[in-house]
Amino acid sequence: LVDGEVVGIDVATRTLRLKDPRRPPIPYDVLSLNVGISPKNVVAPPGLLTPVKPIATFSEKWDALLGRLRSWEVSRGPPD
Repeated sequence: LVDGEVVGIDVATRTLRLKDPRRPPIPYDVLSLNVGISPKNVVAPPGLLTPVKPIATFSEKWDALLGRLRSWEVSRGPPD
């Protein structure tokens, strides 16, 4: 966990630069950023996105997504 303000993302070197100049660049393989907001109107194909926030309802949404994926037939495409 890094608690700091990111002021730069270098995708070529896969590093983050923090606002605090005393902190060196932070390397990453996979990056997940918590921007501290709850999304309002997320636009995505139905059934293909499960927002994490608000966290209070995430478990229910995740279980529903897993259920839809279990019924997904590859030849038919994603569930509606």
